[in-house]
Parts: sequence; C-alpha cells; structure tokens
Amino acid sequence: IVDGSLVNPLIAVNGKVIPAMHKTPFKFLGRLVYPKFNHKDDAQVVDKFMNLMNKTDNIKVDDRKKAWIYENGVLPAMTWDFMVYHCTDQGVSTMEACATRLLKKWLRLAKCADPSVLYRREKGLGIKNVRTKCMKTQVNREVLLSCSKDSTVRATSSARREEEGRKNRKWKPGEVLDEAVQRVTYKHAFKGQSDRRGLGHGVYCKKSPGRKEISQEVCNITEEEKIPHILSLAQQSKWLEWDNLINLDMKWQEMIYALSPSMLSFVLNSVQDTLPHPRNLRRWKLDVEAACSLCGWKHVGLVHILCGCKVALEQGRFSYRHDSILKEIAQAMTTKIQAIEEVVPLPSGVQKIDFVESGQRLKKKKKKKLSTGLLDVAKDWVIVMDTRQKQAHFPRHIMTTSDRPDLVLYSNNTKNVVMIELTSPAEENIEKWRSIKQSKYEKLAENIREAGTWKPTVLTVEVGARGYVAKRTNYVWRKLGLSYQDGNKLSERLSRVALRCSHFIWICRNTKIWTSPTEST
Repeated sequence: IVDGSLVNPLIAVNGKVIPAMHKTPFKFLGRLVYPKFNHKDDAQVVDKFMNLMNKTDNIKVDDRKKAWIYENGVLPAMTWDFMVYHCTDQGVSTMEACATRLLKKWLRLAKCADPSVLYRREKGLGIKNVRTKCMKTQVNREVLLSCSKDSTVRATSSARREEEGRKNRKWKPGEVLDEAVQRVTYKHAFKGQSDRRGLGHGVYCKKSPGRKEISQEVCNITEEEKIPHILSLAQQSKWLEWDNLINLDMKWQEMIYALSPSMLSFVLNSVQDTLPHPRNLRRWKLDVEAACSLCGWKHVGLVHILCGCKVALEQGRFSYRHDSILKEIAQAMTTKIQAIEEVVPLPSGVQKIDFVESGQRLKKKKKKKLSTGLLDVAKDWVIVMDTRQKQAHFPRHIMTTSDRPDLVLYSNNTKNVVMIELTSPAEENIEKWRSIKQSKYEKLAENIREAGTWKPTVLTVEVGARGYVAKRTNYVWRKLGLSYQDGNKLSERLSRVALRCSHFIWICRNTKIWTSPTEST
C-alpha cells in the first residue's frame, strides 16, 4: 500500500513475476479467494448452479431425464462448492426457487402446487433438495472440523461456531449439527426393538453418532420444517391423513420407463389436488359453470370424477378399474394354487440326499420356511370371480345367498371357503368402505358357520383410486400364504393397474360415450 492505494511490488522468482492478487482472485482448495473481503462467497455458487441448470434445461432429451440429471449430475457437481463456500439463506433460496421452477416444468406439476411433493419421501418423489443438500454438506464440514486430530483446527471450528451463534442468521449449520447430534444420541440411548428377532438381539448403544446417521437426521429436520407450511394448505394437505397407505414406488426407473409423462403428471397433481377438475377451474376463474360433463353436478372435484359420478358408475367406468384390479388378484391366486399343486411330498421315512462331487464340500443351504397360509392346506381350490362382464353367484352347495363377493376360493376336501372383497374408493374413504364391506360379509360368514359344515374366512383388499394400497393388504397376502416378496410385488402391480385405470378415466372425463378397454396393460 503506497499513499493509500494498492501497488504491485513486481516480485520475481527466477525471472518470473509473481502475479499479484489485488486485481484478480486466486484459487485455493477449489475456492476463489478475492482481495476484497466484502465479496459474497455464495454469488459464485449461485451463478455456477444457475449455469448448470440452464444447460440441463437446453439439452434435447426427455424432460424426466432432465430431472434425473439434476439429482445425479448437477447436485454432485455442486457438492464441493457447498463444502468450501459459506452459503447464505438468500443464496440457497435463489437456487431452490430455480430448481423448483424447472422441476415443475419438467415433471408437468401445476404452478400452484406445493413443491414439497417433489422432495418429500412421504407421498412424494423424494428428489434431493438443494437446501437439504447444502445443509448436509455444511454439517458434514462442521463434523470433519470439530473431530479433527489437529487441536488448532478444532479450536478454530469451535470459535467460528460461537461467532455464528451470536449473529442473527437463519442459516446456521452449527446449530443444526448440535440438534442432529442430540437427536441421534437420544435414539441410541432409548432405542427399542424394531423387528421380530427377539429381545436383546444386536447392539443398541454406540459411543458416538456416525456421520451417516447425522446426515440422515439433518434430512429429517429439514422435512419437519416443511410440515407447518403444508398444514396451512387446506386443500393440498389432505395426504397427511393417509397414514394407513403404502407409498408409491417412485424410483427413477419407474418414473422414466414405466410411467408416461401424462401419467406421472396425473400422479403428482392428484395427490396435491391440483388437477384441472371443475372445482379448481372455478377457483382459478377459468370456468364459471364448473359442472361435471356427465351428470351435470356443479363444483365437483377429483373424487367425484374418479369414484362418485353416478353416470360414470352406470356406464361401467369404475367397474373397469375394479375388475382390472380383481383380475390381477385372481391371476396371483391362480399362480399360488398351481405352485401348491406342483409340490410333491416325499414318502414317509424317505430323506432327501444331496450328492456332492469328489473333492468338494456340501454347501449349507438355508432351510426354507414352510408356508402355512390358508391356501396351503388343500390342493383342490376352485376360484369363482364376479365381474361386471361375467357375473358369478356364490357357490350354492355352500350357502344359498344373494351376496356376491368379488373373489371366492373354496376347497371341497377341507371344506374351507375364502371370500375376498375388493374395494377401490378414494384414498380419503378407504377406512370407511373397509368397515362397511367387512361387516357386510361377516354376516354371510356367520351364517355359513352356523350351518356347521364349511369354515369361512373374510378378507378385504383396498386399493385407492390414485394407486395407493392399504397397508393392511400385505397382511391379507401373508394370511393367504404368499411370501413377503411376492406380496409386495403383488401390491405394486395392483397399484400400477389402479393408477393406469384412473388415469384413463381422468382422460375420458369429458367423453360422454364410454368404451371400456378389454384389459389394463
């Protein structure tokens, strides 16, 4: 500094002048250090993020693949910048707004929809959020610095966190780290049994929380911060009441290759209730009448179109979805019965011998658990399925009744009869209809028991119109004798069938003439 101004001293080493930093910044550990200390660090991070997002948007590929590039390309490229730069709340909000705007565009989510459906794991896609990614990265940095072997680094980290606590900032990674450590420590101290392996199995207490657990707890904290805002949305927060439903399997492979762009948009907007149905069109001031195209009811919503329209019920639109799901269940039951029939038991006193080649040892095989479901007690099961196109009466040699369960399986040898009743209502009404169907066919089962010959069992299956399956459905598959994996796969198939049928019903909502497809594919 000469006379109050910066002057280049022109210091040379081996005849080469060392460039001065009073004009241009220099890079250290991937971070640009500017001569003016009032330069905002996050300005460069925001510019880099915006540039990557604009490049991704201009790529000529499927929009869903652009969303995949954002999560698996853009965010990993920003990890080191989030680590070495100090990001302010304003800078992170700017990046988050840009990512949300483009993700809504790529995935065809309504502009008025709450963006949490993109990022949350519960009834959402679970895409990584910029804010969560940045917070996790900076918390990991604090963990590395506070656990360093160098005492100077630990002291510097502690002093910086104390200074951070005194400042009035919304973005404080140190405080988030302390809260995450307290939560993980509490879980370790009071961790209970979470499976059926027996009391005392495994080690529950650890000396110190790991970095992976802390990162996971940071994600939980950021998701909990969104709950108050979601609760303030009267229309878009109804999914919070769906505690008894299984989440959809929204992996990238499913989103890109299994679902069409229109169907994926239907899934997202149906959960948030932001589809252009008559009630929303009236709310958005795009339609004054806002009436159902089939029955003429005014101010109807999505539930009316998918489950409640009387004209659609008479035309068989809802039966199309119901029967498509029922056929999938019947196919799974047929496969299970065929597998039971193919099993040939060994004669009594005969033991199976595993031959081993010379010089090799016998490999220990895990003993398969014997299935003890309802279908495993007999091999002469008969399936009776009642659909709209082919109505079937209840077997008269069991009981003469006007009731027609959707699926009846009976064995003449063991005198067992299983009645499966399928319901496909709106997710909001699943518990209501389950109790109605259960009480209805329990009366029939009681009459069969009083006859004293047959042993009846009533099972109910609930699959929502938006594709969400009731958690209790997996219990039904276990009781019938399906394995854990087969039961989960069956529930996923039922979810996809219901989703495709409801999507077709939604597309044809303004078509007064209904032609039912032969089969859902």
